[in-house]
Amino acid sequence: MDDSQLEQHVMTSAAEENVTSSSESIAVSAVAADESKPYPWIIHPAVDILFCCGVFPIILWGLMLAGISQDPYKNPMTFSMWALGIIAVHLFQDAHGVASWHRILTHKETMSAVKPYFITITVIAALAFVPLLLNPPLLLICFRLYFLLGAYHWLMQSYGVSLIYLFKRGYMMNPGERRLLLLVFQSICAFVIVRILTIPAFGSFDVQKFYVSFPVLLPGWAPDVAQVCLALVVVAFLVMVGLRYLKTNVMIPVPVLVLLATTLWVYALPAPTFWALGFFIGAFYHGSQSWCVTTSVHCKIEGLPPGVTNHSIWKIFLKKSTWLYLFLLFVISELIFTVAPRVLVNFGPSIGVAFATVVVIFSTHHFLCDSAIWKLKDPKVRALLVR
Repeated sequence: MDDSQLEQHVMTSAAEENVTSSSESIAVSAVAADESKPYPWIIHPAVDILFCCGVFPIILWGLMLAGISQDPYKNPMTFSMWALGIIAVHLFQDAHGVASWHRILTHKETMSAVKPYFITITVIAALAFVPLLLNPPLLLICFRLYFLLGAYHWLMQSYGVSLIYLFKRGYMMNPGERRLLLLVFQSICAFVIVRILTIPAFGSFDVQKFYVSFPVLLPGWAPDVAQVCLALVVVAFLVMVGLRYLKTNVMIPVPVLVLLATTLWVYALPAPTFWALGFFIGAFYHGSQSWCVTTSVHCKIEGLPPGVTNHSIWKIFLKKSTWLYLFLLFVISELIFTVAPRVLVNFGPSIGVAFATVVVIFSTHHFLCDSAIWKLKDPKVRALLVR
């Protein structure tokens, strides 16, 4: 190879190295730019669709239709299904409320923001505990109020999760559009409450032999009127979404539509099906939804482990620290909802009264805490939820 050929070879190699280096830089820049955008999911696409958007209860409903609703002691599949439900109630439904208390008590910034409010509701809860435990008629009244408040809490949480997906995907609604979305969830809540106060099948149940029944306060046609109003609000929302799509060629995020559809499905179920699935809905619709959100926020507050970014946040479940946190929530929830009622029985009340008292006091306290610490209008909270 002569000097001119050698020089040309060196120049060609250098050019190729520059192209390769430039390509790698572009690729790294593209990844960095993608990482700078909000992650469009809370945990992972599959996890979100199943456990944040309410699809898993539909799968369980399908299994019920397939005949997996027989005597669990005679049908192994039914036994497995109900065993899954029991485990899920303890892991998701019971433990998710503890996550809010954990955040308040361990995160100084959160505690400083809600300290007077938190102390006030805690003192009220403590003062109310013994009177409810010793007065079943008063407990029944409070349980009814708690149950209605719980319906509102569940639906407002789903509304909040819908907003998280909207913010994450840059689908910004104006105040009127956002109010219409809120009105959809409020209308579902109104429909639920009207059915409870009209149809005994929806307003009568027992909580470990503590029998709860709502008085029939509304005329028989009230659920039909509430259903028509709900349908009109839903149609108005869908028309708004469709018109916006025609105008901007941007569709509302799919998770929002899925969550809205499953929410309508859950609360439109006939009473027998709703109560048959109620065991799972609490765990796999509301509890798991909150569990995903609170776990992701906790890990972001604590600082994501090495190798985990907002766009790969599902990897937190490969870390020991995450499971230690979840185990702590589980242990505390078991002490509250499983151990405490059985200890209280030794002082006179039935297990139903003891359990109902614990549920009313601690769950209502949890509802009130959530209303104070999960506010998307707070920039710091929004950053934790959206990024």
